[in-house]
Amino acid sequence: MEFLDRLLNRRRTGYIRGEGGGRIEIYEYGNHKVMKFNGTVYSRINKESIYTHEYWDCFLPLAYLYPRPRVLIIGLGGGTVAYQLRKLFGTSIVIDVVETDRNMVGAMESFLPEKIDVNVMIGDGAGYAKSVKHRYDVVILDAYVDDLVPEQFLTQEFVDSAYDALGPAGTLAINYINSSNGQVRLENYISLLKRRFKVFEVAPNAFTLNVILVCSKTFGREDILERIGSGIKTDDVNKHIVSSYENMRDA
Repeated sequence: MEFLDRLLNRRRTGYIRGEGGGRIEIYEYGNHKVMKFNGTVYSRINKESIYTHEYWDCFLPLAYLYPRPRVLIIGLGGGTVAYQLRKLFGTSIVIDVVETDRNMVGAMESFLPEKIDVNVMIGDGAGYAKSVKHRYDVVILDAYVDDLVPEQFLTQEFVDSAYDALGPAGTLAINYINSSNGQVRLENYISLLKRRFKVFEVAPNAFTLNVILVCSKTFGREDILERIGSGIKTDDVNKHIVSSYENMRDA
């Protein structure tokens, strides 16, 4: 990794110790910043664009499915998705975040280009989804320990809780790293999700192991594409996101 840092002219500009003793590190190279937790990239920012051209961008179109979206993000990281949503939708969107490590909040403030208005709650995301009383339009699950989704989010109990935390036409979106040893887990997980949702797969690009599982209570593939198409302005800047959804397939 040190060789790659030198190759990319990447320099560490921040270091914070996580609550559990993990290493939160911030690196800069060119117009890009990355946040790592114990060596795994948790967030990425492009200083000249709100888009990363990686998996984070694929969450954004789902907010266009709703007129004034209320979004819950489980897993803060460096705040990439919260930052992107706030920049795109301004005050028309409500963003709540649940994060287990309170030190990650300070790291986010050091990482992002500017301060954003976002409600961060410290606690367990699975427990919050089970107990929350109001309903969200979109629930985004981007919680990881190193490169694995924590077990509590891979259960039928969490799937049911997320379903109940969503409004009648709500959408659950999950970032899943489909590594070789995670394929069986992914197939089992999709089976659980299909008990409650219509499930689709969105691939951010051909060079990543990340897959976004889009789980809808009511919308089919064509419904999603039509609503996104009527909301997002397709141009050279964001055509990579539109293309990812045009290639969306049944899980």
